[in-house]
Amino acid sequence: MSLFIDLVRTYEKDWTTGLISINSVVLSYSIELPWRENQRNISCIPEGIYEVEIRHSKRFKRHIWIRNVKNRKWILLHPANDASRELRGCIAPVLKLLPGGKGSYSCLALNLIIKNILRHPKKKVFLRISS
Repeated sequence: MSLFIDLVRTYEKDWTTGLISINSVVLSYSIELPWRENQRNISCIPEGIYEVEIRHSKRFKRHIWIRNVKNRKWILLHPANDASRELRGCIAPVLKLLPGGKGSYSCLALNLIIKNILRHPKKKVFLRISS
């Protein structure tokens, strides 16, 4: 069996926002770079379904790795509160959306998503991105 994290996006000219849910329960909003044809470092990733896994790094501590994104490496779901300054193609969950592609309480939002994933330890986890 699988667990799906759903991200439903809204595209703006200079940023992308979204709503993240699991099993139809909304957990957070998201902020991302705008859609620029999947160009590295300046675009959000394409819509689709991606396998994800929880991992740890010195920089982001515990976060989520979005695997097998075409023509991209190391796309993550990690804490950030300003899409244009802190993201290079990754996705940041936030509890509150602010104007200009910004948000707040990103660490809390990420922890909420991870805790929900950990409640299903034997399931493969996928991120399903749509608009």
